[in-house]
Amino acid sequence: MQEDTQVSEPLLINVSEWVSCDQCSARAGVKVDLSYGELWFCLHHYNKNAEALTNQGGIARLLDTTLG
Repeated sequence: MQEDTQVSEPLLINVSEWVSCDQCSARAGVKVDLSYGELWFCLHHYNKNAEALTNQGGIARLLDTTLG
């Protein structure tokens, strides 16, 4: 029997303003929600930290950064 899982927020979120990576000045491409707050990462820094963030219960959401 397969259980249905629900995500309270979409995994792809629209961001119309510039948000910088928390580790460098590049544009963020991923928002990570953690129990103690949120972090924003460029794809390079997210990939570098993904395992540690997942181990801390982080939920990653890709950003739709189209400024239209």
